[in-house]
Order: sequence, then structure tokens, then C-alpha cells
Amino acid sequence: MKTPVSPFRHRPQTSIGEALPESPVLRTLLVVVIPFFQTKRGILLRSLTSVFCQALPVNVKLHAVVIDDGSPVPARTEIQRLELPAPHEISIIEQCNSGVAAARNRGLDRAGELRADYIAFLDSDDCWSSTHIKQALNVLNSDNEYDVYFCDHERICHHRSYFDLIDIDRIFSGHESPIRSNGGSHAFAVPRENLFSSILKHTLMQASSVVLRGNIVRGCRFPESLKTAGEDQVFWLRLAVRSKNFCFSRTNHVSCGVGVNIYYSQLSWDSPKYLNRLADRIASFELIRQEFALSQSDAAFVAGKLQQLKDKFALLWARSLTKRPAAFYAALEILLYRKFVLWFPSALGRVLVQRLFGRFDAAQE
Repeated sequence: MKTPVSPFRHRPQTSIGEALPESPVLRTLLVVVIPFFQTKRGILLRSLTSVFCQALPVNVKLHAVVIDDGSPVPARTEIQRLELPAPHEISIIEQCNSGVAAARNRGLDRAGELRADYIAFLDSDDCWSSTHIKQALNVLNSDNEYDVYFCDHERICHHRSYFDLIDIDRIFSGHESPIRSNGGSHAFAVPRENLFSSILKHTLMQASSVVLRGNIVRGCRFPESLKTAGEDQVFWLRLAVRSKNFCFSRTNHVSCGVGVNIYYSQLSWDSPKYLNRLADRIASFELIRQEFALSQSDAAFVAGKLQQLKDKFALLWARSLTKRPAAFYAALEILLYRKFVLWFPSALGRVLVQRLFGRFDAAQE
């Protein structure tokens, strides 16, 4: 790997340069899993810079695993200017484009091979604050030794605080328990009785904000059949079932950027791939219904969500007949490939009747 120029050259010395000398003591290994698919240069370098500028405890070593998922901008060319501060490491895994779930799973496999004590996720266009990992480890190891940590995040051009957006105070209604940890973390334990339902109904965390213990992820994977939406929510639910405790910090330690983002690039109804996203959301809730033993309330939520998504899919299919013929053929392919024809006729009939009487709510998901 060539390192002619370091992106750290203009930065003052941080704890990475000074507080992490080689030591005979056994280090704590944290593996950062970074799926990579971008069309612009410099995005990955910015994210990696935020990783290796972390103000870490003295015994923590970082290993960034970048999974190049057939990216138009190769990961290897992106990191040529990156000079790693000791004792940290980086490795690149290259694969044909298989989707973010498959890329993260490859990263989890590598973390298992390295016997990671902790695993963090970072999307390649996102950045961490310099104290993200330090606070996460402080909170994970406080009180009851939590398994999964997540924090608030912002997304450029969308929201300044995700927790404000989903109204996390209303979700937990004051039932979360404050956690005592070093450094004033503003961290709380997620009520165990509300954990699964909260993730199901509100998707509490974003991948780049999550840090977890390496041992609880063994055998737990992202569903690779979901390419554009829903794969992360299913994974968090799988973790919720097998973990002891989740915790979160109200502090925003993550800034989500504006690189290639499959989910956010397909929010518009006029996006040519919006139907694919809807199809994946339908498939994700079908998977949840099949895989988990749902409470009566959660089962009713999933059933309602599935009907809403199926109705919206039917509406856009009908809409594409006159406005976007290419989308119609794409939708027809989805219907046949996903076996949606089993429910599609009834959904289409329901939507047409509701539209006729002005009762269909076409609000965005």
C-alpha cells in the first residue's frame, strides 16, 4: 500500500498518536465493518479519517475492514493517501456487487476470524465524532455490561437529530434507565420489555451508530435477499432476541453523508427503483412474521404494515401504466419473481375501490 501523503499531517497530535504506544498487555480489538460502493472519490478517505482519529482508551486497537462491493471507485485507490497510526490496521475485501447485507456479512465473517472483542458499523459516506468509540466502550462496560450500544445521528439534508425525528421520548415514555459511566455519557438502558417492539415499529438505530460485543453476533447475519431496504431492521431484531441488554446515548456522534445511499436515493415515487424498495419492505415484514414469535400487538402492526405496503405497491403499479411504462414492466417482473401475484389482485382491487371513493391514503411510508 502506498502512503505518499497522510490526511493527518495537518492535525495536532491526538490520543491515537500519543496514547497508544505498543504495550505488552493484551489489546482490546474493535473491528469496524465498512461496506463500500461509491461513485465519487474522497468519500471513503473522509470516513476512514474519522475512524483513525478516535480518542481511544490506551489498550484499544482498531481494525477497519472495508468490503469493496464492486464499487465504481475502487477502495484500494481511495486509501492510497491513508497513513495508519500505530497499532491500527486496515484490510480490504473485494467482491462482485452483492448488496450491503452481503458486504456487511463478509465483514462480520472477517471480524470473527480476527476474534474481535467489539464490532462497529460505518457506512462509507458517514463520519464519527472523535469520541464515538470511547463513549460506546464506556457505556457498554458500565453497570450491567451491555451487549449493544447505539447513539443519535444526523443526516445531511434530512434531519439534525434522528431521535427527535422518531420522538424517542414518546417511544420510551420515561421508562429508560440512566447509565452511570465515565465522562457523562447521557446514556440509557433500553427497557427490555419494549426493546423488540420499539425496533420493529420505529427502527431505533442507524448502522453507523451501532457498536456491539463480538460474541453476540456469532451466527447472526443480515438477510442477503433484501437488497434495498429492511435488511438492517431484521438484523437488529435478531440481535434483540439473542442479546442481554441494549443501551443508547442521546448524544449525536454520527454524521451521515450524501454519497451513494440506496435507501434514501429511492424515497421518491418517481425513482425508477422505488418499486424495488417497496418490494424489499414487503419481503422484510413477511420474513419478520415468519421468523419471530410476535406478540399480539406486534403481529397486528406487521399485518397492518404489510397491507399498507402492498396497497401502495398496487397503486404505483397502476400509476405506471399511464405515466411510466418502463416501470410497469419492472413491476411485472417483480410480481413474477417475488410471487407477489398471490396477493396482488386483491390489493389492486382494494386500492381501485378506495381511490374511487376518495379514501386511499397515499402518504409516504
